[in-house]
Amino acid sequence: MTGILLFIIAALAAEAPQFQLDTVGGPPATGALVELSAQHVVLKTADGNRDFKLAEVRRIGRKESAANPTVKLSTNTVWVQTLDGSRFSAISYEVTKGQARLKLSSGDMIELPTRMIRQVEFPAIGSVSGWPVAAKDATADMIVVRKKDIIEKNEAPKQSLDPVDGVLGDVTADVAHFTVDGESVSVKRAKIAGLIYFHPADAAAEIPEPVCTVQDESGWQLNAKSVKLVDGRLQIATSFGTTITRPLSAIAAIDFSASRVLYLSDMQSESAEWSPYIDNAESGKQADALAQFYRPRRDRGFDGGPLSVAGKTYKKGLALASRTEMEYKLAGKGRRFQAIAGIDDAVRKQGNVRLAIIGDGKTLYDGKLTGRDEPAPLDIDVAAVKRLKIVVDFGGGLDAGNYLDLCDARIVK
Repeated sequence: MTGILLFIIAALAAEAPQFQLDTVGGPPATGALVELSAQHVVLKTADGNRDFKLAEVRRIGRKESAANPTVKLSTNTVWVQTLDGSRFSAISYEVTKGQARLKLSSGDMIELPTRMIRQVEFPAIGSVSGWPVAAKDATADMIVVRKKDIIEKNEAPKQSLDPVDGVLGDVTADVAHFTVDGESVSVKRAKIAGLIYFHPADAAAEIPEPVCTVQDESGWQLNAKSVKLVDGRLQIATSFGTTITRPLSAIAAIDFSASRVLYLSDMQSESAEWSPYIDNAESGKQADALAQFYRPRRDRGFDGGPLSVAGKTYKKGLALASRTEMEYKLAGKGRRFQAIAGIDDAVRKQGNVRLAIIGDGKTLYDGKLTGRDEPAPLDIDVAAVKRLKIVVDFGGGLDAGNYLDLCDARIVK
């Protein structure tokens, strides 16, 4: 009997989904997720249980998860997008007096006010000519009506969509109540492609900043205030004010990056100025054209390709030509500035620059980088720094090929 029990336990352990855990600065770890709380994460690895502080975890992702999950649509699938940017599906959607009730595919029922809902889609089998308006651009509530199918020769039936401004009311399983020009009408659900709820520009200000984003194998994306593992299920306290639980086997990723790391290429700089090596007679359109060409590049090199240093490519980072000064407002919210600095491979033999990192007027790093040098890993203390300045200055080789890549340049919070 004991042997059978051990066999069952081993079988269950073998079936546990495997996750890769990435930390802010250390190497990744792989194993089964056995504990997740507000303080730490425990991963069961081949070498035993490993405990990680949650504050140092950047991402937890399924090893076998598809990069782009295929979402199967059916006539009763409802996709809901909330004001905080979350998106998830349900099998029913009804509204009474501004309170929406949704039945999830798991059978769970959730409720949330329509003031937290931005858009609702009712997909139908067949192609659609395109969503007619972005919800963020709406100036009133909208109901998006399916118009008569347009059938072209040798093509599958298509649908055109017609948005109508008005005021949305209650929604039942059969109709949506809608007021247009003061007149109340009941629109059959079968004719509705979607609903758009109007919100003023500052409506999202009341929503708390998410700690992480949970991605589901079926295409869900939930912004969460907190997550924890309870009896093998992930309990997600969403930013839009409700709690949703999902089986661990359905989770594709739990991404803490936005609350842990902020990439400079995703930030808007306070200033960015390029100066030529020789300030000659160039002026007007010619000077403007040069300044435009040598402007900082985000997430790509000056040749239009990916950032590439010492044979390795990077998805995130900045490409900067000498002489460039950029300044970012950190407001004291960062802990470390980290990056891999090196001359871009496209001009590696010629490149020669001097890089300075300055925080609130104090030089935090000052170094010379040439195409003959190995890339320089930067890990700089920026705690309490309000303004961070990056200066890529001319080195000893005039101004030939002075293209510096700051790969994975990021602020660790």
